[in-house]
Amino acid sequence: MKTSPLQRVEHFVQQFDPALVPLIFPEPMKTSEAAADALGVEVGQIAKSILFRAQDQYAMIVAAGDVRIHAKQIKAVFQGAKGKMASPDEVEAVTGF
Repeated sequence: MKTSPLQRVEHFVQQFDPALVPLIFPEPMKTSEAAADALGVEVGQIAKSILFRAQDQYAMIVAAGDVRIHAKQIKAVFQGAKGKMASPDEVEAVTGF
């Protein structure tokens, strides 16, 4: 039986802390601000994850919600190559989510 993406996340997280349970919201959280508002916290209290691509390489950057990720930082991750945000289709293909 195939597990859903949510079940995979639950299983992974519960390996570290069985008390942690993912929160599910009816609307997608497309920005750090929207996620912070939904949780009733400051933007800097949440984490955002963004997948970047340079040629055939990918890098997932996780940062505080109020931190701006600069092109120079992404270039350093890709050892000088210019990176771009991955498309939604690439994100799903690479991460499964």
